[in-house]
Amino acid sequence: PPLSMESDLGHSSLKSWLKDSKAVESWVKRFNFSRVFRGHKVGQYAKFSQVFPTKVAEDILQLVESLPPSSFEKSLAENDSGVAREETSSYGAGSTQHSFSGAGCLEQTKSAQRLRDVFSLFGRLLPPHSKVHFGFQVGLYEKGDYIEAHDDAAYSDFPARKGGEEESDSEQVEDASMVKCSREIAVIFYLTKDWSEDLGGCLIDHETGEVNVPEFNSIVAFRIPRKHEVTKCTSDRKRWSIFGWFFREGEAYKLQSIPTPKENETTLKRKRVKGPGGSSNAPSTKEQPAPRVSPLASLGTSLSTKRKRKKKKLK
Repeated sequence: PPLSMESDLGHSSLKSWLKDSKAVESWVKRFNFSRVFRGHKVGQYAKFSQVFPTKVAEDILQLVESLPPSSFEKSLAENDSGVAREETSSYGAGSTQHSFSGAGCLEQTKSAQRLRDVFSLFGRLLPPHSKVHFGFQVGLYEKGDYIEAHDDAAYSDFPARKGGEEESDSEQVEDASMVKCSREIAVIFYLTKDWSEDLGGCLIDHETGEVNVPEFNSIVAFRIPRKHEVTKCTSDRKRWSIFGWFFREGEAYKLQSIPTPKENETTLKRKRVKGPGGSSNAPSTKEQPAPRVSPLASLGTSLSTKRKRKKKKLK
């Protein structure tokens, strides 16, 4: 389905590229996650460089940097239904210590509207399906921000839809009921230029020991659950990204507590990774999160609910 251009995108490269249906369809086919993540194996992992034409990626970065501070909400363990890992012996969304900011871009501003078009584009990485939902937002890490080890497993409630499997979100009709969904695939699109490992803010994949240094215009994606963390930012520079999840209706895994690692546990061997990549499979992790869901876990729900309310007001 065509992307909404009602936002009157002002960044010429991004606007022209989004209007080029052949370029967009080619991009969707290149990163088609139904092909990248074949089957439903836990722990599948993929990395891609040069995701967009450079000028298009630079336009997206400018949009992100133009968002006012009021657009961002700080996510901390204290306000995200989670407490210290040492206190709860648990992992998962919202159950470990963390600090970072996110912007859902729900405001009726040009920058927010433009970014929602970009979010919709990422939503096409999986073919339209009545049982699949998605939610994306802008991520901001500043000095001192981090996330402890967790595996992203979480549930969220979404408005149920009535429609065929191949129908798009815009073609499906929401009914009054809510349906429980599980995070299925996590996506991180990095936007910060010239980042290095010593600045922190690196994604550590616990299954391979790789330290993924944020690379401008690149994507890291993986099937949930997969244990990872983000190292503490040590720089005064801002680390930008667009991140989110695809959700599938139903409970795909159990949310449960696991023992806290002992202090003398062997230190994770890390190797630095940066640059183009493909996809790889890794053995599934047996470590599962506590039954706690952060506000970020219900990102897609909040977006769908607010849009639904707006539709009702218009009626």
